[in-house]
Amino acid sequence: MTDSEKMTKNHAPTLCKLSTTDYPALFDFEQSNKNWFEQWVPPRPDSYQHYDSFCTQCDRLRAEMRDGRAGYFLGYLGDSLVGRFNLTTLQEGTADVGYRIGQAFTGRGLAFPFASLLVDEARTLGLKTLTASALKENIASSKTLQRLGFVQQNTVPEIVHINKKAMTLLAYQRSL
Repeated sequence: MTDSEKMTKNHAPTLCKLSTTDYPALFDFEQSNKNWFEQWVPPRPDSYQHYDSFCTQCDRLRAEMRDGRAGYFLGYLGDSLVGRFNLTTLQEGTADVGYRIGQAFTGRGLAFPFASLLVDEARTLGLKTLTASALKENIASSKTLQRLGFVQQNTVPEIVHINKKAMTLLAYQRSL
């Protein structure tokens, strides 16, 4: 049993709002998972690779939270940062859901309990509708969204290019 598997057994998933005290751990998380994430999402800007500019970007995200435009959360098992979970584009009772799980924590069904906590946060904020997108090629993400009650919306999926590969983007929606 790996250390991360032991941790899963010993700690309940917790979701915390992004705080300045999280910046060092979040920076390390983003740097160590950069290549993994870029298989599924476009790369972050170069400025994201430098700690000072990364902190500036995180400050902007926290300002969006204060203004009620977004919710940015980090998922922890004990002291280990497992992933990021976001509610973005908050307006008129709707928000977009996004998340990313660190490579060391994939394949163990952790996205679902953390994303469930994010749905609870959305309810707390009074949201009525959630939207999300997932690549058809990212089967685990689509399954997680479906298990959360999201329903695929687009009958003609959008083609996107990530790392020069054509992939199929599926749109999902869920009412709360």
